[in-house]
Order: sequence, then structure tokens, then C-alpha cells
Amino acid sequence: MFTPYSLQTDSVIQTRFQSQSIPKRLTLSSLGVMPSSLLGVMDIRPASTPLKHSGASVPVPSVLDPNRGAKLKTADNTPSDALPPFQPEKHEISVHELKQKLDQGEPIQLIDVREPMEHQIVCLDEAQLIPMNDLPQHIEQLDSSREIILHCHHGMRSMQAAYYLYQNGFQKVKSLSGGIDQWAIEIAPTLNRY
Repeated sequence: MFTPYSLQTDSVIQTRFQSQSIPKRLTLSSLGVMPSSLLGVMDIRPASTPLKHSGASVPVPSVLDPNRGAKLKTADNTPSDALPPFQPEKHEISVHELKQKLDQGEPIQLIDVREPMEHQIVCLDEAQLIPMNDLPQHIEQLDSSREIILHCHHGMRSMQAAYYLYQNGFQKVKSLSGGIDQWAIEIAPTLNRY
């Protein structure tokens, strides 16, 4: 079961480790997973390492757990372990590209991964709100045959969510570069900004 501690916010996530020999912070860019402009941090503890939270010990699976991740299906519908590495530059879309897809009526699924209070400030009418921490519970609602475009405020959380979905078998997933803020700057300047 996935517990979304690795998908928290745009800010750097501090993690605790049992051994002092393991680095205390590991950026996604140092793993070759995300561009250096994104400041996400991954939890590199073994899957069985408990996380202390509110006095309780909660087991949290590691994002780097080799037993997690997508199993692609081949043409004959048999599972395959051959998942190409996630390349963020291939999973990003500009605001102008998104506008073109919306204007042309392309069958995309636009998902807002921000929190409900952020969504109340400003939103895209076409977007379905599924907060990033709720994504694992709503993964069945997503259509893997359609292109899924995720957006957040500035594009960091949506890239983390795109990586999560990719690891769970969604290959047609993209993150909106610059998020809804970039959309408000370049496409719809009358939208609220925060």
C-alpha cells in the first residue's frame, strides 16, 4: 500500500534515517529523475523503516523500493518488468501546448493536484480536482488510454504526481510546466494569482 509521505509539497521534505552513513537529504535531480529546477526530495529508507509521526510508528514504503512500481503489459497482456526510466522532459507540457489541446477538443484528462483551498482561489474549468495526497485512492478513476495532464501551482507537485503515475503504469502522463500560475501569466491574465 502506498502512503503519500513522498508526495508532500513543493517544499523540501526532511526525512529521518536510522543510519548516519546514509545521506540525510537526497534530491531527485541527484538521482537523475527530475530537472535540477525541481527541489523535491525522495525518501530513501528501506520499505520496512517506520516513520515517527505524532508519537505513532507508521511503516512508510520507500519510493526507491525495488518491489514497487509499474508492471507494463505486453501486446499479449502479460506483465513486463521493462519500464523505461522516467524522463521529466518527456513528461512536461507548456501552457501553450495545453491551450492548443483544449481548443482542439483533444481527449485529455486534466487533473488539478493542488489542495481544495488552492482550487477555490483559482482553477481551470476543465480540470478535475484530485489533491496529490489523495491520488493513490483515485487512481482507478484515471483512464490510462487517454493523455493525463496534471497541474499544480508552479509545476513541482504535478511533476512528482506524474512520476508516481508513471511508476504505476500510466505512460501518457504530463505535468503542466509552470503550473496554473504560468497559465494565468501567459494564457488567462484575468485569473487570480496567489
